[in-house]
Amino acid sequence: MYKELDHTKYLNENLLILPFGDSFLMSLVIDAGQQKKYSIKQGENKAQNAIDFIPDPTIKGQYIVQLSNNFKSYDDYLRLVEPNRKYLTLADQEKRLNAKLVKLADSKPGDDFIDFTFPDIAGKQYSKKSLQGNIIVIDFWATWCGPCKQEEPFYEKLAENYRNQNVKFLAISTDKDKAAWEKYVKAKEGDLNITHLHASNKNILSDAYQINTIPRYMVIDANGKIVTTNSHRPSNVELKNLIDKLVK
Repeated sequence: MYKELDHTKYLNENLLILPFGDSFLMSLVIDAGQQKKYSIKQGENKAQNAIDFIPDPTIKGQYIVQLSNNFKSYDDYLRLVEPNRKYLTLADQEKRLNAKLVKLADSKPGDDFIDFTFPDIAGKQYSKKSLQGNIIVIDFWATWCGPCKQEEPFYEKLAENYRNQNVKFLAISTDKDKAAWEKYVKAKEGDLNITHLHASNKNILSDAYQINTIPRYMVIDANGKIVTTNSHRPSNVELKNLIDKLVK
């Protein structure tokens, strides 16, 4: 019978001299989470709980650097790196994080959101410019995406809450198969307060904001400035709280 692994025994600076130390580090932390050695929660809480679990300060920093490979926006950087900056004690850690930060710089809150133009199912074109003056909430999704469909009822309910306010809800499809998207949208029933647009799998927003996984939610203020390019999902009340602050 196998003995229970003491993960903390291996989470020390000896990992830094191993050829595959970073991979071993990630494996140890993932396995510890699966073994319920620390609490697993959604989003950045899960990452923070893992950081707190690691006993060695330098290895905490190394774990943060590894997590930065999954950052999707400047918000991700701020949420995870800034509260834990004291653990970044090695020059290489700062160097690697700064290289990642350069790539995320254009997604900073307050920066101009890039312009886009996508058609709805009738062929009408919508752009950031045409929607200027409204708060814009974007759902990047696809008909084949299971998690996207799980969030869909929450997004529809969220949109209905702001029907009579200056908030525009866009559902931008990344479907390569446009016909599948058209069929899905036509089958939707009811007067939803959501504008469905088609961007295809290769589009300007996916390139600009490193959208490699979906669903992905973004919020733009009434002046066309970035609020976040990687929001909480609509099933999380934090997205509604964020919109409420903008509406006020």
